[in-house]
Amino acid sequence: MSCIQNDSRKQFDAGLIHPRPKLMLTCDSAIPNATSPNIASRKDLTENEAMTISLLPYRIKFSRSSVLPVGGELLLLTVCYLLTIQSAFAQTTAVSMPGPGGNFSDIQVDGDRIEIRKAASGFRNQIRIKLDADNPWWKMLRVVDKNGLAYSVEQMNGRYRTEAGNPRRMSYISIESKDLDNTFKLEFWKAKFLGVTTYIRSETYRKQDFVGRVVTFNWNDGLTAGGSSPNAPINETVSIEGKKVTIRSSDIGTKGSVKFVFRTGLAWWTAIKFLTHDGKARFITKVNGKYEPSNNTLTIPTRSLPRNTKLEFWTAKAFGVHTNMASRSFASERLDGRTITINWPK
Repeated sequence: MSCIQNDSRKQFDAGLIHPRPKLMLTCDSAIPNATSPNIASRKDLTENEAMTISLLPYRIKFSRSSVLPVGGELLLLTVCYLLTIQSAFAQTTAVSMPGPGGNFSDIQVDGDRIEIRKAASGFRNQIRIKLDADNPWWKMLRVVDKNGLAYSVEQMNGRYRTEAGNPRRMSYISIESKDLDNTFKLEFWKAKFLGVTTYIRSETYRKQDFVGRVVTFNWNDGLTAGGSSPNAPINETVSIEGKKVTIRSSDIGTKGSVKFVFRTGLAWWTAIKFLTHDGKARFITKVNGKYEPSNNTLTIPTRSLPRNTKLEFWTAKAFGVHTNMASRSFASERLDGRTITINWPK
């Protein structure tokens, strides 16, 4: 089930975990409630017919071309009602102002912490909003300009893309200053139960604080990012099938890059994996005694990594199936200028 919300309407395209039904539910807040809820019986709805329901300030209309599972209509109404109530309480009318030095305070969204960083480099008469999010849950930032045009950037499993109708692999949206009012709302969306993409809340900002700048929203799962100070050395152990895999950092490196070194005594296919900011998977693997790259080392620019980089540990299991066994996330500041050595014992 997925949800896309415009300023005055929400749409739900629901399959209801059922192979046949396909519904489109529209809640239009521009139409006042005129009647009490009135649900047509399931047998009265034939193919290509529609059903209209009035609920609170919304008129809900959906059509279908096949029989709904039992309780389907009630489920749709419940979803719409809960999201309506949530939206009413999540709206923020106060304008968020930068503090001393021009920086914004961190905000909390559904139990997550979002750090807001402003960079002086940008484009004249344009604002650029960048999303830097933890893996793997779907997250989205969305702005609707004064003409009703929506701009969005989303992330899932480390892969970024802009508007659903134009799925370019970019982690930012750019909006011309002339297309925004003096204040604008930035919406925060997140995947919730059963993967339902849900509007969480919005923040109102002044256009003048964004014009000519790149503003990055670092969306971290939970209220801490990595649980350590930004530049703390890395000295961690991961338990995988009774083996203690160690992750150690040293300050032998070049500022602006990070070097990964992978060592293992396992004979079968084994790998470490991480994603770059554009969603590209990078590996160091070992199979039949040979590493790839051959020197079991991979050096990349730190700027190509997401704000929180997830290091994954993979190995071949039954029938040679490549399986993700564990993972650890690190803030990119803790990787910069260092050599990260991963030792996976036999």
